[in-house]
Amino acid sequence: MEKMRPCKACGETVAKRAETCPKCGRQRPGGGVSSAVVITTALIGFAIVVYAFFRVATF
Repeated sequence: MEKMRPCKACGETVAKRAETCPKCGRQRPGGGVSSAVVITTALIGFAIVVYAFFRVATF
């Protein structure tokens, strides 16, 4: 049986893998990458770039 979750926009129960909510039409209503994961990944990437830049600049 497929896992079900509430739609983030309207609360209708939808499949986790659903492309759109049948009630409100929101794209990827039951899943997707959270904004916290995106922000954390971006900050880690930025820190790595800054570290590499300053490491190269000191030689």
